[in-house]
Amino acid sequence: MENTRIKYLVMTSIEEELDTLGVYDSKEEAFNAMQSDFCKAVGVDEKNIDEWLDETDAAICPMDARALDCTTEDGQNHDWRIVPLVCDGECRVAEEHDYLVVSGIYNTECDSGAVFSSPCRVDTSTGEVSHIGMAGQLADDDSVRCTSVTIADGEESKEYAVCDVQEILDENSTEEALETLEAVLKAKAFWVYKAGSLTDAIEECKKQLASEVQ
Repeated sequence: MENTRIKYLVMTSIEEELDTLGVYDSKEEAFNAMQSDFCKAVGVDEKNIDEWLDETDAAICPMDARALDCTTEDGQNHDWRIVPLVCDGECRVAEEHDYLVVSGIYNTECDSGAVFSSPCRVDTSTGEVSHIGMAGQLADDDSVRCTSVTIADGEESKEYAVCDVQEILDENSTEEALETLEAVLKAKAFWVYKAGSLTDAIEECKKQLASEVQ
């Protein structure tokens, strides 16, 4: 799944004076920009950079690079670093979990045939669909037939069914709801629940069943 929320900032430092080279959509684009700037700094054609690196103390790594003053054209120490950023209504350094949360489109199909599509976020580790935007309002005489989420996967997009946890709780007995929610969890299906998490709902069902037994 393509994570369009993550961008890549290339930072540069010349004798500890910081600057930015640019922000790029992919890690590959950021690396290519860093390598190109590195080659300019040391005065080496990009086609010959691998051979040149083997003969010097300079280094280009996947997320950073360094060229000492004895190797650069201006006689100064140069450093580069690629910093992953979350750019989705905010801009901050990406943390490990951010790579698991991707942008998606939440689709609501109605009995009338109307379809509402809203931007959303999808946690691929838990299956949670959240931060759903507004795309329209259901008519008084209409009802929701089904919901799904569309996620970009490379150049293609894939659509997945979404389980509404609140609907499962409302339309089933506690025992039936618990069985259904545990099946959703086991299947690692996508779900939406404004009142909390899927595991919260499961635990609440277990507590209710336990209190009924007592």
